[in-house]
Amino acid sequence: DDPKIPYGVGDTVAVLLGVHATSGRLRITRVRMVDAKKVVKERGVVANVKDHFGFLRCETREGQLFFHFAELEGGERSGRQVRAGDEFEFVVGVDERSGKTCAQHLKPLPRGSCRFDDPLKEGVQGHVTSLTADFSGGHLQCG
Repeated sequence: DDPKIPYGVGDTVAVLLGVHATSGRLRITRVRMVDAKKVVKERGVVANVKDHFGFLRCETREGQLFFHFAELEGGERSGRQVRAGDEFEFVVGVDERSGKTCAQHLKPLPRGSCRFDDPLKEGVQGHVTSLTADFSGGHLQCG
C-alpha cells in the first residue's frame, strides 16, 4: 500500500490477486508487508573511488565491497562528494546486473566510527592448557 516501503528479498507480503479487465493478465495489487526480513547493518571505510562507484573496506568481512553512488543516502544526485576515508553504514545485498555481493543503502557516518581489529602479531603458537566442559572457553599458553 505504501510505495515508500522498500520491499526486499526474504520479506513476506500479502497481496490482492486480480485479472486485468481488458488484457486478461494476472495483476498484483494492494501489496502489504507481513514480515520484513531482519536487515543486518554493517560499517566500512571507502578504500577507493572511481567515476560513479567505489569500494569499501568492511569492519567484519575480508576483501573490499563494491558500491554504486546511486546507493548513497539521497541518491547519486545528492551532491555528496565521496572520498577515500569516508565512513558509511550499509546493508549487504546483491547487484542486479552482476549478481555479485555489494553494499546498498549507504548512510554516512562520522569519521572514527569504524573500528578494525588489526592483529598485534601473526603466527603465534601456543598449547591449550585447559578447556571448559562445553568447549566454550579455556586457557592457552603462548611461547
